[in-house]
Amino acid sequence: MTHAPLPRRLILALDSAADPTTLARVAAIAGIAEISPNDDGRRVTLSYDLNRATLGELEPLLTAAGLVLSRRRLHRWRRGWAAFQDDNIRSNTRLRHQCCCTPPDQR
Repeated sequence: MTHAPLPRRLILALDSAADPTTLARVAAIAGIAEISPNDDGRRVTLSYDLNRATLGELEPLLTAAGLVLSRRRLHRWRRGWAAFQDDNIRSNTRLRHQCCCTPPDQR
């Protein structure tokens, strides 16, 4: 079953500014639509398709591509919260909602 793209956009904090080569490697990762530096390059805007990957799945790939994500406690917490939200958003879009007047499926 194929799903329509489910776009998600986040701003991620980095420990050091990302160079264009690293950003190009990150942009090539499956599921990532766009990555662009903000301000002085120590923050990036990451756009990705939730139906292809969540932040929890992308984080090790981002690190392997050379992106140095911030290790500050607040930034780790924000990324964890965003990964939790990604899982919930993805799960909720795949639910078949029923109203009380609709009989349940015959499974």
